[in-house]
Amino acid sequence: MGETKIVKTSCAVCGACCEIDAYVEDGKLVSVEGAKNTPMQEGGMCAKGVAAAQFEYNPERILYPMKRIGEKGEGKFARISWDEAYDMIAENLLKVRRQYGPEATVFYVGYPKWFRPAMLRFANLYGSPNFCTESSTCFQAAALAW
Repeated sequence: MGETKIVKTSCAVCGACCEIDAYVEDGKLVSVEGAKNTPMQEGGMCAKGVAAAQFEYNPERILYPMKRIGEKGEGKFARISWDEAYDMIAENLLKVRRQYGPEATVFYVGYPKWFRPAMLRFANLYGSPNFCTESSTCFQAAALAW
């Protein structure tokens, strides 16, 4: 086991770029804490930021499109191509809009935030007013409440 270094950096999970102390051992991120030297942060972090190492190293992280091959809840999936995944998404979105109307679909985007304008445009073109973001779970929600 190597030496643990504290790397002063910033969290890029949601785009707020909070300052963090990243604990790195043998070139691998071990954990993160909010920077203790930052006023108003004082070592605190949101739940998304604290989970930063899981974004990269979780063994159950999905790395490519998957299709369920078993019954719902069985946890059986098979890898599929991106083209097949896009076709399935388009087919299902059109089916829901045809059967229930565009308001039956909610478009929810998380991070990174760079594609939000494109997704909002897509939701508008689809006809759905239901566009949501992850901001309700981040530091901004607490700041707005305060």
